[in-house]
Amino acid sequence: MEDHDDEDANDLIGSIVEVAEGVMVGKNNLLCEGTVRCNLLVMIWMWSATTFNLYNINFFLKYVDGGVFINFTMAGAAEIAANVFIGIMFPKFGVKWSFFIGYIVATAGGVCLIFMNKFADSAFLIAMFVLLAKFGISMA
Repeated sequence: MEDHDDEDANDLIGSIVEVAEGVMVGKNNLLCEGTVRCNLLVMIWMWSATTFNLYNINFFLKYVDGGVFINFTMAGAAEIAANVFIGIMFPKFGVKWSFFIGYIVATAGGVCLIFMNKFADSAFLIAMFVLLAKFGISMA
């Protein structure tokens, strides 16, 4: 019985992670070739920015006027709507434009939040800015 398990384990060695031919080539070979390295760095930047902003908006939600439960319910609804919207938009526009549109919407919400002191008397507008930023960052 043990021999059978060892044979299965030997079959899996090297087949779990497979690197495409020509990716890890070149003189410098810091990580991989230039295009793949550039795409990897852009992906890391986008992932880090998205994660930071998503947690930052979730942290900010408890300080928005209104009940905590209502705020988080609306934020969840905005996230669901963003996922549905990106699911419809993604096949039509592709990866780059989907991310671009998501970041533009999130930036618009973030810029509105920067200037929220001018709208301090309107809790509804501040809540809408937070939901706009949450919607955009959930799209990305």
